[in-house]
Amino acid sequence: TTTYSVTMTNQNGCYETVEYTVTVNPLPKLKITGNTQVCVGDSVLLSVADANGNTNKYSWTGGTWKEAIDQGSVDNSKVWVYPTDIVNPTAYCVTSVDNNGCNGPQVCHEILAYSKPIAMINGKQMATDTICVGESLTLTASGGTKYKWSTNAESAQITTPVYNAPTSTLAGQQQAYVFWVDVYNEANCVERDSIWIKVAAKPQASITVGGTGATTVCENDAVVLQGSAGVVANTPAGAHHSYMWTNNTGEPIANPNQKEVTVNPTQTTTYYLTVTDNETGCERTVQQIINVNPLPKVSFAPAETVICEFDEFHLSIVG
Repeated sequence: TTTYSVTMTNQNGCYETVEYTVTVNPLPKLKITGNTQVCVGDSVLLSVADANGNTNKYSWTGGTWKEAIDQGSVDNSKVWVYPTDIVNPTAYCVTSVDNNGCNGPQVCHEILAYSKPIAMINGKQMATDTICVGESLTLTASGGTKYKWSTNAESAQITTPVYNAPTSTLAGQQQAYVFWVDVYNEANCVERDSIWIKVAAKPQASITVGGTGATTVCENDAVVLQGSAGVVANTPAGAHHSYMWTNNTGEPIANPNQKEVTVNPTQTTTYYLTVTDNETGCERTVQQIINVNPLPKVSFAPAETVICEFDEFHLSIVG
């Protein structure tokens, strides 16, 4: 504020002095506060204030923004901004007019955005996996430098518990076990991925020996083995199954992928039937032992093989 004075003297030596005071209001001194880094998709709250303590009206330029009314903003004193440029910082600039009508110089605030990690579990995103009763599943997270699981584990890899009942038996609407992981990168940006794990029942399986049902036979006798896959409780009726027969001796089995096979064992043999549920991949193996009694070994004792007509000939059996 300055006072100007002027003195006027006339030709008679008379004079008079007058004064004029000019009040000078300071220009707004603006300062922006807020983070200078953000993850893409997240927002930053920027606040601006006048160091002179005046109540101003603010005007912003730069990237996308909106007034933060939820933060008590008045006349754009607080704004939410949404930077997305991961190469160059985004500048958010503001000017103001204070209650004296003074226009302040523009000030700017730069924010650099960082990409979020690509969070995956077992190489997939938002996946559903199926395991069989009695099994566990190893879960491996990728895409970051730091991990935090829903189990509170902080390693990249965890193993689920062993589940002894199918998820179809769970109460209410829960038909799967859910695991999630938060994946962090170098900039501490975070992204979450989840996996749903369904537990399927193993198929029932049994072997029936055909014919008389005898499990002890003579060498090379034909034995019919009949496989079956029963319906498991809480599983869809009519599920399609596949069959595979093997044994412990290596003797070939004709058409081993059929439900029923005929075998001719030459020694006591254990036959295995593996039944697979083709919808879930779960399988069960059962076995049947066929005991084999060897055939008697019979042969003729050495004798003449050429004789004359009406000669006497003797045969004896060895065995």
